[in-house]
Amino acid sequence: MDQLAAQEQLALKAAELCEVKGHDQVRVRAHVALTLAPEDRARAQAYEDALRAQRLRHAQERDRLRYLRAMVLAEPTMARTWWLDSQRDQLAGLTWKEFNEKVLPTVADPQDAHARALVVAQVLAEVVEELGNDEGRHKQFMATARWVLREMGWEKAAGRLPQ
Repeated sequence: MDQLAAQEQLALKAAELCEVKGHDQVRVRAHVALTLAPEDRARAQAYEDALRAQRLRHAQERDRLRYLRAMVLAEPTMARTWWLDSQRDQLAGLTWKEFNEKVLPTVADPQDAHARALVVAQVLAEVVEELGNDEGRHKQFMATARWVLREMGWEKAAGRLPQ
């Protein structure tokens, strides 16, 4: 309780007329003023200032979390963007391969065509890497991929595959 509140409470109590025990005709009313030594006043003020600052920090944090929940995390694309932005320092050291393997699956929207295409591209890159220098298996895989694309009616895409 600060000095002003304490003084007000004490003043309210002392301002009432009170009988003096053993003296029926005597009534007492008092006026009270509290004072603090300068160092105590400074310490009390510092405490009040710290308390006020802490309450302000708590209010700001509540407002920030409320905004985060209502505006950022409520929408998946915005939540992913916020997450990426908050991880900027950690992501700077990642290679594209690490990003594609670790980060993209956690932030990509599985319903997004671009995200699905990136996953397919990653799988195909791994397959081509796995084929390595085996020319026979490489030709077999490309022929199979070309056949699948033609069966789907995508002749133009099939023609862009390497031989």
